[in-house]
Amino acid sequence: MTPGSIALVPFAPAARGLRLTARVAFQDSGLRLSFAIAGTGLADLDIPPRAANPGRRDLLWKATCFECFFARQGEDRYWEVNLSPAGHWNVYALADYRHGLMPEPSVAEVSVTGRHGGAAFDLIADLPLPAGLDRGAPLAVNLCSVLRYRDGDLGYWALAHPGVRPDFHHRAGFVAILEP
Repeated sequence: MTPGSIALVPFAPAARGLRLTARVAFQDSGLRLSFAIAGTGLADLDIPPRAANPGRRDLLWKATCFECFFARQGEDRYWEVNLSPAGHWNVYALADYRHGLMPEPSVAEVSVTGRHGGAAFDLIADLPLPAGLDRGAPLAVNLCSVLRYRDGDLGYWALAHPGVRPDFHHRAGFVAILEP
């Protein structure tokens, strides 16, 4: 994967005046995830403020949420990372496609920082690699986001949308390769 940001593409509805880019990179013993939203439609998004006590939470994808799915190439097992602008996070391990979802016990803390700046919002997260997953092998990655609009609509953005419905878990969407 190149060190620059990659544009995410919206599923339906249309982009609504937004551009979304993302980046993932190995850093020390973990991953750094970066997301940026820009455009005239930013005011239409429901972006929660920073929580007083951010921490591990479930169901973050029901609101504005930035996500990363990754797996070793050729393996069924994969991980899902959910990041809220409020600072909440979760990392799940899955045994196979949408099967065996459980919080990844080896990840106890994720640093999530969001920043509003005029017509842009940036989110950066640093997380340790799950136990048993080291930097020695390439990872297949899908970077994605659920955006909740103030009118209640949800927008789904990803590197690729391989199905007829938004499905960030679909392995054909893991199109980026993160090299060690």
